[in-house]
Amino acid sequence: MQTFTGHTHEVLSANFSPDGKQIISASADNKLKLWDLTGNCLQTFTGHIGSVFCVNFRPDGKQIISASADNKLKLWDLTGNCLQTFTGHIHGVSSTNFSPDGKQIASVSLDNSLKLWDLAGNCLQTFTGRTYEVWSANFSPDGKQIVSASIDDNSLKLWDLTGNCLQTFTGHTHKVWSANFSPDGKQIVSASLDNSLKLWDLAGNCLQTFIGHIGSVLCVNFSPDGKQIVSTSVDNSLKLWDLAGNCLQTFTGHMHEVRSANFSPDGKQIVSTSIDKSLKLWDLTGNCLQTFTGHTHGVSSANFSPDGKQIVSASGDNSLKLWDLAGNCLQTFTGHTNWVQSANFSPDGKQIVSASGDNSLKLWDLAGKCLQTFTGYTHRVLSANFSPVSANFSPDGKQIVSASREIYIWQLSPQSQPSWQLQHLWGNGYRLSFTDKALTAIQATDTAWQTLNFSNGTQTMSIDNHAGFELGDPHNLEI
Repeated sequence: MQTFTGHTHEVLSANFSPDGKQIISASADNKLKLWDLTGNCLQTFTGHIGSVFCVNFRPDGKQIISASADNKLKLWDLTGNCLQTFTGHIHGVSSTNFSPDGKQIASVSLDNSLKLWDLAGNCLQTFTGRTYEVWSANFSPDGKQIVSASIDDNSLKLWDLTGNCLQTFTGHTHKVWSANFSPDGKQIVSASLDNSLKLWDLAGNCLQTFIGHIGSVLCVNFSPDGKQIVSTSVDNSLKLWDLAGNCLQTFTGHMHEVRSANFSPDGKQIVSTSIDKSLKLWDLTGNCLQTFTGHTHGVSSANFSPDGKQIVSASGDNSLKLWDLAGNCLQTFTGHTNWVQSANFSPDGKQIVSASGDNSLKLWDLAGKCLQTFTGYTHRVLSANFSPVSANFSPDGKQIVSASREIYIWQLSPQSQPSWQLQHLWGNGYRLSFTDKALTAIQATDTAWQTLNFSNGTQTMSIDNHAGFELGDPHNLEI
């Protein structure tokens, strides 16, 4: 076992390189550090003058993008050279990421903006037209449009990449929690604290209103084939819907609010997690195939392995567990001394990374052996993922989108000096994540966080800085 030491303040983000051989970390000590898996610090990246909140590798693994409380984002090579500084945000930048092709970057900031950049530092577009906080923003599958959801005026907006607002979607009577395109990009589904989901066409017509939940809807996802939708709610249930608005199944059995639900890679099963300390595996007919018990506190998240044969869960009991689909606990990963916020498989499914409120992140093999412990922090680690989190590039990688009171698309120009300043992530913070089909931006207050699941299995999480953490409804916070 190794201890990764060197940061002098809390570590806010950590991600593996695409080949899984290196780790990049970002800290409130204003630095980034590049590590090998034996715990050696290969490079220290200095240049930011504020806490670094987010750091991600480019898909080819040759460059790194960082976002900071100094209002800037920076593009680096692996030798520690700053290739570009992206300026334009007037408040702290909470997250940033590359597009799947590595040609664009997206950022979100506490200045209430979303920006899309090229790698030369050019801001390609600024989305304006509202003075409200944007809760989420997603690219269409073809990368030509963006849908944003507001937590202030209860609406969605559809934008082209030149910044024109094509449509305003109105109808929800409470905050819109999230909005996602269907896999074919022809429809949008939204989830709201008004207890409903809505299905829209791109012309702004509400095709269906999904009524049935009796509490705020926390999570909504299309099935891989785009023909069904799964939703979770504080009413302790999850529901499966067809696109006509028919509730095909109501999945009951959880004794507390359902925090997350994800389809298996083949779309034939769903795993859900709850504050009732359990996970449940369901088929699409509503049969509970397995109840996974063993955690002694609420389960915050669960993810399928890439091959769909195993599930890893993270819990407030300070542990993570590896399960087979028969409900057998294959391993219990102990070592954290505070709640485990998240657990994710590596792309090859051979390792797991976890992040905890004990101010550490840990790297594990599937046998339960802790390969590395990253310590030395004075505050809890906010996230740890194998895949990129937070701000992201558009699908073609040539632009970056960010969400806030305004939405911006930026083009990266070599002359630009990106300036991201995040006043402090634990107050108001944003997270962005690209997939091959969409970009999602999340704005979190000090009392709420949102988990979004994407078609490629990427998960993004933002949390508060209190003693506990919350998932889902900001009015129902406990674990």
